Amino acid sequence: MTLTNPATTQTELSPPPASRLRRVLIAAVIVVLLASAALTAWLLSPGSQTHTRPAPATTAIAPTPQATPNVGGSAGYAGFCQNNSDLCAAPTPDAAYRQFCQNNSDLCTTPQPIPAPVDPYAQFCANNTDLCAPPQRP
Repeated sequence: MTLTNPATTQTELSPPPASRLRRVLIAAVIVVLLASAALTAWLLSPGSQTHTRPAPATTAIAPTPQATPNVGGSAGYAGFCQNNSDLCAAPTPDAAYRQFCQNNSDLCTTPQPIPAPVDPYAQFCANNTDLCAPPQRP
C-alpha cells in the first residue's frame, strides 16, 4: 500500500479584510484630493463669482450741481482745495516725518552732523607727537 497525500486544490480566496480596507481608504483619499484640486481651480478662475467686491457708495446728501464741467474727474478736488487751501498744501518730502516729530517730540532728536572720517595714522600722530616725527629730507 502506498500512502498518498490527498490532492489539495488551491481556491482563489478573497483578500484579507485589512487590504480591502486599505484599498477603500486609498480610493477615498484620491477622491478627496481630486475634489479639493477641482475646487481650488474653480475658485482661482477669473470667472468665479465668489470674489467680494466693494459695495457701491451710497450717500444721503444730494450732490450739488457744479458750475464747471468735471473734466478728468478733478473738479471736485479742485473745488475742495479752493475752499480749504490749508488742507491742500503741496506735500514736502519730509512732511510726514515733521508731523510725526511734532506729535512725538521725545522720539525725535535734532540730527547731528556726521563728522568727517579721520585718518587713523594722523589721529595716532596727533595723540603721540613724540613717536611721529616729520619726514626727514636728505
